[in-house]
Formats: sequence, structure tokens, C-alpha cells
Amino acid sequence: MNVFYTIIRILTLPGSAMRFALEQLVMRSDRIPVTKTEFFNSEATSHVEHECPSLINKAYDVASAAFTTNLLLGIIASVTGMGLFFMAGVRTWWALLVLWLGFSMLCNLFPTRVDAANLVYRLSSEKKRRPIMRPMAKVFRFGAKLEETGLILITSTVFECVLCCLVTLAALILA
Repeated sequence: MNVFYTIIRILTLPGSAMRFALEQLVMRSDRIPVTKTEFFNSEATSHVEHECPSLINKAYDVASAAFTTNLLLGIIASVTGMGLFFMAGVRTWWALLVLWLGFSMLCNLFPTRVDAANLVYRLSSEKKRRPIMRPMAKVFRFGAKLEETGLILITSTVFECVLCCLVTLAALILA
């Protein structure tokens, strides 16, 4: 594993733990056989080793569960933290903690490269049109590469800064 990847996992432990828990939940609810689970192993990563689902809906569940949940929680926590820290002037450690939790969630959005590739494979072998799943599968595949290389830290930072600007602009317009 990449050392940078390991450092990111340590710094974003809450988001990593949430993704691990969501993967476990999806595996159990979709009855996907799990062969091995490790939470925060020697490489500071959490991993759920499982069989690749053969049904496209289950493959999409595996790829999208953590993305959807961490994205929503990350945005909510980031906006709340920004509102407290920058706009309300609450300069306390817990306002920074909420902001960091949001950032942590945003750094752990995407599925593993194997799960993203499985979804792309299942979609390519199917004849049916899937207008939402196909573009999302490409996003998941790209995001998995970002996470693996450590670039997710940069993209999450940029996303949170843009979000901060949008929230500030909305507050100025509404004020």
C-alpha cells in the first residue's frame, strides 16, 4: 500500500470507519458472502473482502452505499462546521471537530477499485439501458483511482472550499 494512502486513512478515521460499517451492512443485507474483514489493520486500512456480486443491483449497492451516505453526511457536517466556525464565529474545538468529520467523510466516498470494476463489467455485459448507473460507474471507477493514489485529499479539500464559498454566498444573499 502507498504510504500516503495509509496516512490519509489515519487522518480520516471516522470516514473510513463509516465506509467499513456501510460495506458490512450492504454485504449482510444483500447476502453477499464475506471471506475476511479487517478494521484498521497493519496498513491502517479497513477492508471487507467479499465475493463479487453477480447481480447488477447488488454490485451497484456495494459501490454506491458508502458513496451516498458519506457524501450526504460529509456535506451536512461540513456545512454545519463552516456555519459554526466561519459564520457564527464559534471558534471552539468542537466546531473544528464537526468540520473535520465532514472532511473525513468526503475523503472516504468511493468504493474499492475491484468493486468499481465489477460494476463496470456487469453494466457492460448487460443489454439493458441504465441511464443513472452507467455514468455513476465511471465516477466510482475514477474516484477509486483518486483514493488509491491519495489525490482524494486534494479533491476533497477543493470540494470543501467550494462548498464553503457557496455557503458564504448563500448567507450573504439571504442576509
